[in-house]
Amino acid sequence: MLQDRYETDNIFENILKLTNEMDPVLAEIDRLLDDEELYQLIRNDLAQRFPQTEVTGRNSTPVEVLLRILAVKRLYQLSYEQTEYQVRDSLVLRQFCRVYLQDVPDDTTLIRWAGLIQPKTLEQFNQRVTQLATQLK
Repeated sequence: MLQDRYETDNIFENILKLTNEMDPVLAEIDRLLDDEELYQLIRNDLAQRFPQTEVTGRNSTPVEVLLRILAVKRLYQLSYEQTEYQVRDSLVLRQFCRVYLQDVPDDTTLIRWAGLIQPKTLEQFNQRVTQLATQLK
């Protein structure tokens, strides 16, 4: 079943206070990725995986998590395997990706979900990000 988000974990927020603050660039991207229109673009493609993806089956990795992990992959020009390792290893990236204390999806899971995002969707996604960035200056 397609999941939207993990529940926020307050214990994780307390742990984060002991770590470094989020990189300013990552913090700005974090704000951009909170946009509902961006989220829905990606969610709509992921919901097409199977005919009943949204209502049946085991719970998926949340859309929000996948979107943010794929953003980390692109931002740092990592392979899927490196992305999995970096997110699993960093409390800041776990927070950014909204994984919290959950398991980080493995590289094959990331590849499978990323393959569902259509080129047209990525084009619309990039246009929306550009529009938001322009508005935020």
